[in-house]
Amino acid sequence: MSELIKINSENKVDGRELHEFLQIGTAYKDWFPRMVEYGFVEGVDFCSKMSKTSPNGGRPSINHDLTIGMAKEICMIQRNERGKQARLYFIECEKRLKAQCKPMSQVEILAQAAQQLVEQERELARLRLDNEEIRKEQKIQSSRIDTLNGVCTEGTKRQKLVAMIQAYAAKNGLTYREGWHRFKAAYNTAFHTSIGNSISYYAKENGLKKKPSVPEFLEIKDLLDDALRIADKLLNGELAA
Repeated sequence: MSELIKINSENKVDGRELHEFLQIGTAYKDWFPRMVEYGFVEGVDFCSKMSKTSPNGGRPSINHDLTIGMAKEICMIQRNERGKQARLYFIECEKRLKAQCKPMSQVEILAQAAQQLVEQERELARLRLDNEEIRKEQKIQSSRIDTLNGVCTEGTKRQKLVAMIQAYAAKNGLTYREGWHRFKAAYNTAFHTSIGNSISYYAKENGLKKKPSVPEFLEIKDLLDDALRIADKLLNGELAA
């Protein structure tokens, strides 16, 4: 089997090398945090490191070591030929590593089974989201988001989101801050992520002294359509935050 992407002695994959192989058009510093939002956990699925100083004297940039499992899932998310090719490569690498390993203890077998369940849950969640996108793609802009009673429908998506959270808070006797807290909890549950951690990571990655607000971050990451759907469901009592 030829080596498509280098796997180091610790059986980890270099994040930037994977990014380059997949021929991602988005810059690595923007692409990787988006991948993390699929439910990967630092210290479990990946760890941060600094790249070596570039030959032209540039300062080191943030990089990551990924488990083969995480690299394989990221390849699946890309849904292109390069991603398929790399995913099959990582599957074969996993098979070879398992063949080389000594018999596992009962604890290790249980841990592996638990990890497989986690991966299956991630895949099911991704499929559910994809199916929901297909069903609602043609309806989002013309349906309830623009016809909610008492919500300002003018302005940008970000302004609509703010108006919807204000309406949700007022409707349920909450403060504006409590309304946002419940929105974040519902969003995190729906998309298996953490807005708070993602904002902190983004601020650190970009050297920001002040973290962006939740609506600012969602706008930067082009996630306002997802956010509006969650706010819509909250406002109409379809989600328990």
